[in-house]
Parts: sequence; C-alpha cells; structure tokens
Amino acid sequence: MKKINHILWVAGLAIFTFLACSKDENANTSSSRPDTYIVGINLGVEAPLTKGVYSGTFNSVYEEEYIYLHKKTNNTSESQCIKIPVYTYDCQDPNTMRECNGFRYEVQHNDDGSYTLTPLNKDNTKGESMTVNNGDSFYFSSIGSREWKVNYDESINHIQDFEAPEEVKTQSNELYARDPEVNKEIYRSVNDFTLQQVLDLNGDLAMQRECSGYSFMALFSTREYTEYMGYILTPDKFEEIMGDSYENWYIKIYLGNVFTANYDMQNQTGEQESGGFYGSTDKTKYGEEGKDDGFYLKFNPSIRPGGYVETEDVYQGLGYWSSDNVNYLFAPTNENLKNDFTAFIFIKHWNGAEGTTPDDEWLKSDDDAMYTQVTWQNLIQIGIQNGVFYTCGINIDINELKAAAIANGLISDQTTSTKSIAATHDNKPKKFTLHNAETFVNY
Repeated sequence: MKKINHILWVAGLAIFTFLACSKDENANTSSSRPDTYIVGINLGVEAPLTKGVYSGTFNSVYEEEYIYLHKKTNNTSESQCIKIPVYTYDCQDPNTMRECNGFRYEVQHNDDGSYTLTPLNKDNTKGESMTVNNGDSFYFSSIGSREWKVNYDESINHIQDFEAPEEVKTQSNELYARDPEVNKEIYRSVNDFTLQQVLDLNGDLAMQRECSGYSFMALFSTREYTEYMGYILTPDKFEEIMGDSYENWYIKIYLGNVFTANYDMQNQTGEQESGGFYGSTDKTKYGEEGKDDGFYLKFNPSIRPGGYVETEDVYQGLGYWSSDNVNYLFAPTNENLKNDFTAFIFIKHWNGAEGTTPDDEWLKSDDDAMYTQVTWQNLIQIGIQNGVFYTCGINIDINELKAAAIANGLISDQTTSTKSIAATHDNKPKKFTLHNAETFVNY
C-alpha cells in the first residue's frame, strides 16, 4: 500500500500547494502504470487572511468526513461521483497543530481502455466505484450532488405573509430556512482535472470554500460616557430607560439580499437573479427536522463588541450577537449580484401577564413588531465574496430604540410603566428610521 505523502507547507501561509503535474490528455501513459494501483492525497483548504478576533474566521482544515470526486456533466441535475472517506493519519499539520487529513482511491485499468476508480477507507475497505474514460474531466467537492440547494420552507416565509415592509418584497420574496445539514461550510477543489491528472494525483490537493460565513451583531448601547468604564448599558439601566426588563424584549434579523437558492458547484455560480434572505435563529432551537424554527430571540443582556466599533472607547450593551452561541451563518452567495448587503432588524415587546412568556405562535409572528433597515456601504462597493468570513454589526443608541418603541406603540411614553401599552389596531410591522447608528464590518 502506498503511504500518503506528508503535506508540504509554504512557510507562513495556510495555503496547500497543488503538486499534481499536468499531462497531455491524449498521451498514452497507461503503459507506464500498473494495471491496479492506489492514489494517495494530502488534503487542505485555502484559508484567506481575515481580521477580527471574535469572528470565527475560516481556517485551513477540511471539516467533512467525505470528499466526492465528480465527473463533470452537462446537466445540473446529473451527478456522477464516488464518495471517498477522509481520515487522519500519522502526521502533525504544522499550521493547525492537528493530525493531517487525507484520502485514497484505487485505480484499475480495464481491457477496453477505461478506468475504474474505487474509494478506499483507512482499513482498505472499498466503496462504490465509478468507471471513467479519456476525455472526461473532474473536480472534487464536499457534497454528493452537483448543485447545492437551500432548504426552502414556506412555514417561516414571513416576508411573503405581510404587506409591509414593501422594500423586502421588492428585493426578494424568498426567506430561506436555515438547516444545519445544508448551511455548513462547503468546499470545492481549486482546480479542475483531466483523467490523466486524476490517475497521477499523488501529492497535495487544495480545496476552497464555496460559501461565505457571517456573524451578526445588533447592539443597543448608551451614549452617556462613564469615566474608566466607557459607554456601558447595564440590564438595570436598560429597564430604567425602556420601562421593562430586557427579558421581555425580543429580536430577529433578516439578513441578505445576496444569497442564492441554488449553487452550481461545477461552474461555481449561483443560479438566481435575485438574492434571498436568512433569518437569525438560535442554533440550540432548531426544529425536530433540523430546520430553523424562525423564532424571535430574547435580548442578550451583555454584549461587548471589542474592537469592531472603530473607536478607542469601550461599548457594552444588550441585543443580539450570533457569536454568543456560535450561531454563524454559512451559505453560498451569488457573486454576480451587486445587491446591497442588507439587514432588517425586527423588535417585539412581550406585554403578557406578569410571569408569563410568549408562546411559539407569538415568537414566529412579525405582528406588532417594529423594524429598521441597515445596509453596509463598504460591502456594497466590493461585493460579497465566497470564501470570506464577515462580521457585521450595528451600534444603536438606546434612546433611539425608546423613541421608536413609543412612536410605534410598543411601550407607553411613561418610562416608569413596566408594561407596554396595547398594540395598535393595525398589527403589521412598522418601520422606524435610525439617525445616529454606527455600522461596522470586519472580513
């Protein structure tokens, strides 16, 4: 059995070098090979340099248990591939300090000139084979189909269910359900390969991500400066200003206008003219089928954005941050789109009886909510790209939140009251405008 070569590292960079030699596809090289032999591959992922200490930045580790060798096809619905186990072996990756990843497949030269490729596990057990011929071309990916597809679920498609906000409906009428089995990091080989390259691929294989990653923060803070402390909004101060505990305030963010419902892994393109949205969700509260429940989430009582806000002052407040429960969003984007990268932030106030909590129907509904729209101009200029992890956020003055809540009937104008006033007769979400908010992004 041929031993897998150790990964060759370029000093200082987390980039694995592709070493397979290009060969003339028409050259007759079969005479130089045995009839049956094993190809062993070292596996790594190109990791772009990223900023942001808390952003959950992409690394150079291939996280999936399998890799798929695809024969390129003419139809997105077709998929011809073999499923190859990925396993660790006796080698320490000097960049990640983890064991090295690799995989193997057996090559058998057939009498008719074709080749049979068979996956091999670490213990030499074999998987299902694929027969290929000269003229075929190939790529590797982390999914078994040519096309990645979003988990679309009409049950959480609130954007279609209410008449406002009109700007959401005009930009996209699709809200996608997050699914932990779908919305995860997906990978593709940096290069395509001829048959001769696949037959002689011993060495290193470079993969790249065909998705982008997102961490989002909506921070409500104070503009009152405290010496030696900075701009600190505590839960007690929040209750004093808003007239009720943070535990009765809920938030949901619709993030997107850049996401695609279908992504062609072979051609590396999103097949959709308009971009869709995802809603924020609690990773620990996926539904029984592993999908996003689409619930509003209770305000987090302590968010500290660190160096994300471009100021030397310290901010701490309440709101939402996906990093709190490692609830990052992974999804492919349609890089051909130049849409505004947009978030719609929805706020609700629970005004039930003392000691009660909202039921699932209330947590899923946008009725009696207020919302505001945020765009990131710097991302609009460069465009969202796959393979990059983005940490986006907004810092909102608590007094702006209070004024909007009063204007839209979520609370009374008596801040000493501990309960919100009755909802207005029209329970559709109502838009409010921010005037002094600060947006920030790291990537």
